Amino acid sequence: MLSPEVDAIMNHRRIKSRLISLNTTAKSIFLCIIFVVLAVTPKVLESSQAPNQKDLTFDFFRVVHKLPSEQPEKWQSIKINDRRGSYLVYAERVASFRIPVNEIVSITLEPERTRVLKAEDLKKETSKTGPQSKKDYKLDTQQGDYVYKATFSLSKSEGRRHEEFANANEGARFDFRFGDKRLGVAQFIGSFGGAGEFTTFLKENERPKLMEIFAPIKDKVIWK
Repeated sequence: MLSPEVDAIMNHRRIKSRLISLNTTAKSIFLCIIFVVLAVTPKVLESSQAPNQKDLTFDFFRVVHKLPSEQPEKWQSIKINDRRGSYLVYAERVASFRIPVNEIVSITLEPERTRVLKAEDLKKETSKTGPQSKKDYKLDTQQGDYVYKATFSLSKSEGRRHEEFANANEGARFDFRFGDKRLGVAQFIGSFGGAGEFTTFLKENERPKLMEIFAPIKDKVIWK
């Protein structure tokens, strides 16, 4: 039979051993929780930050050069910078036509070199009519910068819908956007057939910036 002193010491050691065991178990559980949180958090953040493709659209906003006197609040001013200079146009705040991303088969982006206007032709024309003139300018043989043109290939059903819209708005100009990114001003010229494709020039001419703009749908983009 153990003396009371020895028995007390043994009990103390048993309690201490249990506490150490519990502390080790608690640490293991805590570390396990941290591991799970670290493993799951990046995926949660990625999911919350990545846009849902089916909610993305390419939008056409009707553009005019003069602010309408009736209901001017329905329009917003947009500053355009092109080879004719810097000037304002006005775009409707509500899109006239939207193309859902899931109706797009592919988007082919291809650089194309522009030509520079002769200075005397540009000065003569803008002094008469301003930068909104529709007159064709004489082109110099001097090579200019690169611009990118984008060819959109649509599903059959969306191609028919776009064809009807384009033919009904021949000659009209639209501010073309992808989400909150402006791609440029597009104009429908000529009759659209049943090819399910259309091509427009983009205002952005730097590939890295275009890659950033089209990043949410990079699997649909073809670079040439």
